[in-house]
Amino acid sequence: MIFLIATNCFVSKPEFLIMKQAIIRNMVMFLAAFFVATLSAQRIDFSVQLLPVSSSVNDEFAPVFYKEGLVFCSNSLSNASIQSDEGRLFNLLYVAQKDSGFWKSPELFSKEITTILNEGPATFSSDGSRVFFARNNLIEGKFKDINVPSNTMGIYEAQLVNGAWTNIKPFPFNSPEYSLGTPAYSEYENRLYFAADMPGGYGGTDIYYANYVSGEWQQPINLGSALNTAGNESYPFIDRTGRLFFASDGLPGLGGKDIYYSVETTNGFKPPIHLGTEINSSADDYGLVTD
Repeated sequence: MIFLIATNCFVSKPEFLIMKQAIIRNMVMFLAAFFVATLSAQRIDFSVQLLPVSSSVNDEFAPVFYKEGLVFCSNSLSNASIQSDEGRLFNLLYVAQKDSGFWKSPELFSKEITTILNEGPATFSSDGSRVFFARNNLIEGKFKDINVPSNTMGIYEAQLVNGAWTNIKPFPFNSPEYSLGTPAYSEYENRLYFAADMPGGYGGTDIYYANYVSGEWQQPINLGSALNTAGNESYPFIDRTGRLFFASDGLPGLGGKDIYYSVETTNGFKPPIHLGTEINSSADDYGLVTD
């Protein structure tokens, strides 16, 4: 970039300093305007496509990357004789990708962690040896227990040992008084994000995180009013650059749940940014993950 600046060479020193300051100020303003205009001209286009594993009769949502495919929630393999007040129950399914355009048939993700009630969504460590997932807290007893108020959702952890998911244990903050769900593990922070309707929030479900320090989970921390609203915030996801994506029906959007992202600073999370019409619609949008 070349700047040609014409000025009067015969000026006094004070006048020259004033002119110099004005020229520098104008240059900075020009560069700022040029930079903003350049950014605005660089469009980022998204091609949104329906995966073949989706159907018109079942629900499929909350995908996460695992091995050569995806793990996601679905009620396609649920026991039709057992239903909650919200409908058929959900399992975690796994689907492998054959190539860039074809997928294999979905199958049950794990017999070890599957119960007769709800499982999912899930989140994994980077090496795939550790999984956190949501499920009903009461998984034993009579089928009717699915609809009792105390059968809340909780978060559970399991480890992959010799090809089997073992050592299943509950998150220490599960409770029969409120639900925890939609976990998202951030390995570089050693932190678990999740949604919960525990007391003391801003309304509906809020997003919290808990840090793992010296072998113990610390008390959950609410992300605050910059992100959480009187509505429902859920489905957090942290990408590799540290951006927090989440869904909300309490922030201004296009309708239903929309997807936003925010960045954490030393002063907390910045005000969320709406992903726009390329991703969001007038219906519910949630459960976004990126590679």
